[in-house]
Amino acid sequence: MVPVEDNPADNAADNAADSPEDSAAEKWVGRRLREARRQRGLTLASVAERVGVSGAHLSRLEKGERQPSIGVLLELARAYQTSIGELLGEQPRRGYHLVRAGDGPSVDGPDGPYTSVSGLGPGAALRAVRLVLPPGGANPNAVRHLGEEWIYVVAGELAVALDGEPLTMAGGDTLHFDANTPHRLSNLGTAEVEVLIVSTSADTGH
Repeated sequence: MVPVEDNPADNAADNAADSPEDSAAEKWVGRRLREARRQRGLTLASVAERVGVSGAHLSRLEKGERQPSIGVLLELARAYQTSIGELLGEQPRRGYHLVRAGDGPSVDGPDGPYTSVSGLGPGAALRAVRLVLPPGGANPNAVRHLGEEWIYVVAGELAVALDGEPLTMAGGDTLHFDANTPHRLSNLGTAEVEVLIVSTSADTGH
């Protein structure tokens, strides 16, 4: 990837990231993302290019004006060579990672709240999150990222658009696919849908 030089627009976006109008939770997530990028000496433009989003969108994430999707969080974790848990502020744990019920770091994504349930660090082959989609919950756009993805429906009925093909999954169903295939999850029912999503990085050889 061709390195991108820093520029005044990046600095201005960084300085504007502390808007007092943002909620505490949104500002916290945005601040974590901004700190992770700054600690590695990367510009908004260079990270946005690697992750596959616009610089303006990444800037809004860092300001807390938008919440990142699971796909974007996965790509940011890879770009910063860390885990989603550590990216969201969880401290690394010895040679294992134990997540007690209700203790994992959570964030409100565009499709619903999700919780990181993995976190061995940048060398880990697997990244897992638990997603709860409220009735009508859905990512407004299809997402794609490197590696593979495995989805397990814990409860409820999940609608999946996989490269435009509509699929319906019920509790106990699983789906395994190339994560570079555009995919979108949604809840078309009247009850919550709980989903476990496990992704691998293409860089690990898995």
